[in-house]
Amino acid sequence: MQESRWAAILASVAACITAYSEFSDTDKKLLRYSDSINILDSILLWWRTLTNVEKASIRNIDELVDNCEGVFMSERQAWVSTMMTANQKKAKDGEEEEGEEK
Repeated sequence: MQESRWAAILASVAACITAYSEFSDTDKKLLRYSDSINILDSILLWWRTLTNVEKASIRNIDELVDNCEGVFMSERQAWVSTMMTANQKKAKDGEEEEGEEK
């Protein structure tokens, strides 16, 4: 009897963790962050392979800045989009609660 209680508790905890993970999109965030880090690592690798003369080139400096800014802008846009979606869902849930109270 005692084991069945623990099994039920563990199953409930696992279900809560899974539900929270799905709710917070942790997997998508980790994948997005990992992709951004990989891209930045590639940019850094490219920069490190350049000679000092090539690093002094305005064209290469511009490319470095543009590529890094592109990664940061993409990440920021994803973050803003996620926040807007969460706020819209929150507002929709609030409207539904108000409708139920009436």
